Amino acid sequence: MLRVEHRWVSVLLLGAMFVAACGSDDGSLDEEPGITVEDESVDSTSATEVTSTVDVPDGGVSPSPTPTTTAKTATGTIVTTATTTLPTSNPSSGVSDSTGPSVSVSSVSPSTVTLGGTVSVSFSVVDSGGISFVTTFWRSSAGNQVNACPNGSGMTRVSGSSTNAQYQTQCTLSASGLPSGTYTVSILAEDEAGNRTTESSSFTVTGGVSDSTGPSVSVSSVSPSTVTLGGTVSVSFSVVDSGGISFVTTFWRSSAGNQVNACPNGSGMTRVSGSSTNAQYQTQCTLSASGLPSGTYTVSILAEDEAGNRTTVDANFMFFNVV
Repeated sequence: MLRVEHRWVSVLLLGAMFVAACGSDDGSLDEEPGITVEDESVDSTSATEVTSTVDVPDGGVSPSPTPTTTAKTATGTIVTTATTTLPTSNPSSGVSDSTGPSVSVSSVSPSTVTLGGTVSVSFSVVDSGGISFVTTFWRSSAGNQVNACPNGSGMTRVSGSSTNAQYQTQCTLSASGLPSGTYTVSILAEDEAGNRTTESSSFTVTGGVSDSTGPSVSVSSVSPSTVTLGGTVSVSFSVVDSGGISFVTTFWRSSAGNQVNACPNGSGMTRVSGSSTNAQYQTQCTLSASGLPSGTYTVSILAEDEAGNRTTVDANFMFFNVV
C-alpha cells in the first residue's frame, strides 16, 4: 500500500460579516452536508497547517490533487476542507498481440488417393484472442489450384468455439487431366488482431496423366484493327486442353512495350461459353489515356493447363493518339 500526504496552508480569513451567514443562532458552525471536515481551531491572527493523508491502492496512480477549500469564520475559528479523487487503477494500455493462431493438422485421409477419389483433412485452430477466419487452398503437383476445390470449399467447423475450433475439409479429385504426384492442402487462419498462420499437409495422387503439352490458344478476332484515342478494342479467343484448363489471363502492351494502365492484367475478360477443357473468351480495353504513344499495340493471352503447362499467344492492333 502506497501512502501519499497532501499539505496545504489555510490562509487568514477575516470578516465577522460571515458570522450571521455561516453560523447558527448559538454561535456554532453549520456543517455542510456531504463534506468530510478536518479542522483545527486557531486564533484569527494566525495561519493553520492542515495535513490530509490518503491511501493509494497497490499498483495505483498517485494523484495530483487540486483541493477544494471551504472556510467559515465564527469567533476566530477557521475550518479547512479538502476533497481529492483518486484513480483506483492504472489506465488500461490495451493488449499487444503479435502471435498468429495455432493450426494443427490431425489427419489426412487417405494419404494416397487414385485420381477421382476424395481426400479429407481434419485440423484444429486455437487462439485465445479469437479466430477471425479460416480458409483452405488445394494445389496440384504442378503447383496449380485444383479447380474442383476452390479456396475454402468443402470446409466445415465440426466443433469448438471462437477461440478453439475443430474443422474438416475435403476435395474430390475428379478432373481427368490432373497429373500424378504430391498434392498439398494449405490451411490459413487469422486471429482478431490480424496475425496469420499457414499450415500445409501433403498427400499423393496416382493414376493421373503425364502431360507436357500446353493448351491450344486461338484468336478469332481483334476488332477494330485500328483505333484512335478513347476507342475500345475487343479480342475474342478460345482455349482448349483435354487435361483441363487451370487459368487464363491477358496482358495489354503499348507500342513502347509498357503495360496499358487502363487495362490491368486479366481485366475486362469473360468466359463467353464452353467448359473446363474447351472454352471461348472475350477481352477488351478502352485506350483513354492522353499520353499513350501511337503505334502497334499487343494483347497477349496466357493459358495454363492442370499439369502446369503454359501457352502464350499474341494479337496486334494499331493505335493512333488522335481524337
